[in-house]
Amino acid sequence: MKSAAKFSQIISIATVSLASCLYSQSDEASDPNLDVAGLSEQSADLGSLQNEMESRVSQISLLKEQGLVGITNTGQLAPRGDISPMQRKMVEQENKDRTVYCQLLAKKYGDSVEKIQEEYAAKRMKISAPGTWMQDKEGDWYQK
Repeated sequence: MKSAAKFSQIISIATVSLASCLYSQSDEASDPNLDVAGLSEQSADLGSLQNEMESRVSQISLLKEQGLVGITNTGQLAPRGDISPMQRKMVEQENKDRTVYCQLLAKKYGDSVEKIQEEYAAKRMKISAPGTWMQDKEGDWYQK
């Protein structure tokens, strides 16, 4: 599919942060109906969003390496251990950004948000380091 190839290319180029999209302490972060049109132009811009996500890559990678967060089957990050309030806030912000990112791509390519999230999760899981916690389509957790 043409849009899937474009999406894959964008994800590869963007090398934005880690994996995943289902769990979140924040209702807004997990709301698949979040109104992207209501966001400011800057926050809704893919480039700005990618930069924000890139700024957290090293911190989130460390949390994944330590087994403290994993990647859900929708591309969100889910705590898998005790994380500090500051780490939780960072994970929640990452999940919000991932949600908006997937929504923007769905809107841009005319695909469903769910399909984009599934592809995003698959891409993040593929490039994650061995030992990273991941969630399969049935919701069961395993280590890569």
